[in-house]
Amino acid sequence: MTPRSVLRAVLGQLPMAAAIGLALVVIAVLRGQHWPGVVAAIGTAGAVAGLPLIGAVHGPNPPSGYRLPGYRRPVPVPTGRWSQGISALIVMIMIFMILFLPGWLVFLGMLLAWLGLLINLVTAYLRRRGRPRHREVLHRAVAAYRPRFVIYTGRRNDASYQLAMWVPILERLQLPYLVALSFPEALASTRAITKAPIVLLPTGSDLDAIMVPGLRAAFYVNGIAENSTLVNYRNLTHIYLGHGDSDKELSVHPMHGMFDRVFVAGQAAIDRYGQAGVKIPASKFVIVGRPQTAGLRGAGRPIGEVDPPSVLYAPTWRGYNAHTTLSSLPVGPAVVDALLRRGVVVSFRPHPFSWLGARERSEISAIDDLLRRDRDDSGRPHRTAAEHRNTPVAEEIDFSDALVTDIGSVLVDYFATGKPYAVVLPPGQSPTTARTDLPSTAAAYLISYDTLIGGPDQSVEQVLDELLVKDPLAGRRPAVARHYLGEQPGDDRPFLDAVRRVIGHPEPAR
Repeated sequence: MTPRSVLRAVLGQLPMAAAIGLALVVIAVLRGQHWPGVVAAIGTAGAVAGLPLIGAVHGPNPPSGYRLPGYRRPVPVPTGRWSQGISALIVMIMIFMILFLPGWLVFLGMLLAWLGLLINLVTAYLRRRGRPRHREVLHRAVAAYRPRFVIYTGRRNDASYQLAMWVPILERLQLPYLVALSFPEALASTRAITKAPIVLLPTGSDLDAIMVPGLRAAFYVNGIAENSTLVNYRNLTHIYLGHGDSDKELSVHPMHGMFDRVFVAGQAAIDRYGQAGVKIPASKFVIVGRPQTAGLRGAGRPIGEVDPPSVLYAPTWRGYNAHTTLSSLPVGPAVVDALLRRGVVVSFRPHPFSWLGARERSEISAIDDLLRRDRDDSGRPHRTAAEHRNTPVAEEIDFSDALVTDIGSVLVDYFATGKPYAVVLPPGQSPTTARTDLPSTAAAYLISYDTLIGGPDQSVEQVLDELLVKDPLAGRRPAVARHYLGEQPGDDRPFLDAVRRVIGHPEPAR
């Protein structure tokens, strides 16, 4: 807390407080309130202007734990959105009092608002001074719990699908563990996918709270820069898991070199780093297969014998920038229209991040509408995105006989099924160089993005004929699957054994 931060907090609230004060004064005058009511209106505006001081005095939230045995969370101090809510409540109460109560009671209400502000300011100051004590209380509770590893993400938004990809696999170790978060925004979605204790550590020094004897490893499900805060603790072995293998640019980020181990599904991932010029010592790579693909249903018979076939359409999200713009969702209606005209059953599964943007939600809705109309007309049991948003992707893969997707991890996971797949190439990508530029398309049927603009052309029909009838690339798929997923793609033993070697824990008796 600095004088500048305090001043900034008050000045930021001042315009709204002035407008509230003016409105309350006008109401008081119109209601015939005398000086107590008018002074109360002005005083209320002052209290509203002072509410942001609570957050400035309080600073970041203290570290806290959830579902951690023997730990009791501190009572929260109203900051941020809570302050805005309190402002609205104070104003509504004062309007009611000005309208229906005498001036001296309105004045008393204003004094009570100021008293509440002062109490919260004192509480916020004491909470700030007591931060080290809160950290020590959390540290003792974590030490008593005795976790062997931690799953960490510094991501602010909902990336629960990334955690959900690994939590069930890591729980097969049957060892106590923690999930550590930096931002409270990620808390609700994380609590929905694990019953393990969760610790919220808003600042870098709060990570001290989980540094306890017996903690051996930290796992990372994404490669965001905020992860480096925990990587600085060299008493742990830091393991990058990622959230799926693909030819996406972020799959070979130079930042992955900061981890002690980089767990990959197969040799293709290791080769990709070298091809991108990202130098990571070979000793850091560990091939562990792709345990998430265990139990996926393979092709029961050639695709040409399935009538009607079920096709999973799974476009990726729009990405961060021009280099990661790989999504076919903007031309998704053309993809789905081409599939519907062939009489197939369509299951639509957009990337979880596509639900976060207004434009992407509109595109999802347009495709869902297409599927609902055809379902009503034809009776084919199409699966819309909205109706199956929470369905595990493995179930969607099992439902399908073929896949149409973009460059991404769904494509690589689908390799484990042996079923045919088509890839909508990124905008501007030539099909003639795609298999060189994007090696994961080595056994894919290729759809040019440009051929879908304005509706699918005849070349798309030819690709779908190969995908759903002829399947001339069937013989290539096994070798591609081994290169990307290893020799045992659905076996969790290589992964679990690699983790046990790191944390020094033997396999439990069976």
